[in-house]
Amino acid sequence: MNYSYQREAILFDLKGRCDHPTAAQVYETVKQKIPNISLATVYRNLTALCKNGDAASFYLAGTEHFDGNVDSHLHFSCSKCGRIYDVFNSFDIDITEKTAKAFPGAAVNRITVIISGLCESCNKIEKNKN
Repeated sequence: MNYSYQREAILFDLKGRCDHPTAAQVYETVKQKIPNISLATVYRNLTALCKNGDAASFYLAGTEHFDGNVDSHLHFSCSKCGRIYDVFNSFDIDITEKTAKAFPGAAVNRITVIISGLCESCNKIEKNKN
């Protein structure tokens, strides 16, 4: 992939976040540094970064989210506040190994798992209502 100042700024922004932003959210922060950048340029570069393995994307409720952390991990999505958390544990390794065994000869490149529930804050609020 060829070097691009815009792509570098987008990747730098994405790797500095843990909120799993949409392309529009990345655009809003990157345009503060590069005022003339377009949403189409941000989206095109996010797509290229994902294709190249420098970033990852996943869909949640029909919306594409991007992740600058390409290390193997799962995601937890709060069904009340909508926040998305990274989950680092051995589940993802177990899933990858079991999937590879279930499909012998196939190459497992990436597994996307999204666990849904209530985050700690939302769960406390719900418990206090009862």
